[in-house]
Amino acid sequence: MRRAAFAYFVITIGFAEYLPFLSLYYQSLGIPLAWIGALLALSWTASLVSGPAWGAIHDSFPASRALLPLAGLIAGVSALGLRAASLSCRSMARGTPRPRPRASSAPWR
Repeated sequence: MRRAAFAYFVITIGFAEYLPFLSLYYQSLGIPLAWIGALLALSWTASLVSGPAWGAIHDSFPASRALLPLAGLIAGVSALGLRAASLSCRSMARGTPRPRPRASSAPWR
């Protein structure tokens, strides 16, 4: 149990390190802010749904040794899907014209 707690701690630290910069990374790729929000919301929604689902599956099969490799396989496929969505948004962003900055019409200038 201590190893599992340590592994969870390390994973949480990893998420805490890269998540604040993920939106900046997507923005540097040229993805529009609306698509960045959709990508981040999609990943968090998937986590929200999959957590209780995996808990129910584990409660149904508590001694199964196949659950951990299955979870790893599904996580890998999900990561590839998120990568494909990121590349799709990136290619869409290239075709979208960027808004031009307008000349300021402020009376104090």
